[in-house]
Amino acid sequence: VELGRLVNLREVRIEGNPWEHAFLHEVSRQPMDAIVKHFKDYMSQDVSARGLRVVPERVIQLGHLQMLKLSFNKIQSLPSTMTTLAELQILIADHNEIFQVEPWIQHLTSLHELALDYNRLMSVPRELSRLPSLTTLTLEKNSISTLPMELGRIATLKTLRLEKNLLRPPVSDAFEEDGMHGVLRL
Repeated sequence: VELGRLVNLREVRIEGNPWEHAFLHEVSRQPMDAIVKHFKDYMSQDVSARGLRVVPERVIQLGHLQMLKLSFNKIQSLPSTMTTLAELQILIADHNEIFQVEPWIQHLTSLHELALDYNRLMSVPRELSRLPSLTTLTLEKNSISTLPMELGRIATLKTLRLEKNLLRPPVSDAFEEDGMHGVLRL
């Protein structure tokens, strides 16, 4: 199959097929320029449940990516090369082994949704407050004990999920200082 001829293709799902690994191997052997050329408008990539320890560079090279799913892998950190994903709106990296979110995350300015549930996070970076479009932040089932005051400055934030963490009072200070009111579920 010459997928390169499918110029309007936006999503390819091959999970669960006997030839899945052979297909991925064949694609990975092609020059990256050829793959990116044919899939330059590729907007969504799901590499969940692959046993990945790192985010594949070939995924990061998909410059027009708007949604990236990395769930159920063994990823310990998100690489700073992800800052090249200027159009990324949704990043779902739940059920991994991520222990820290680096300050470079602030450069993903198109990000609307960030899901880091079921990881090993102990803190929330204050740089998240510099994401001008962030509406959903889910950090359930981590080891977060405190929240940065800057989190209360994310005026676009509509959903914040912090269930099953190790939060200690005064959690509400991060939200009340800047006049952000609402229901906070812990």
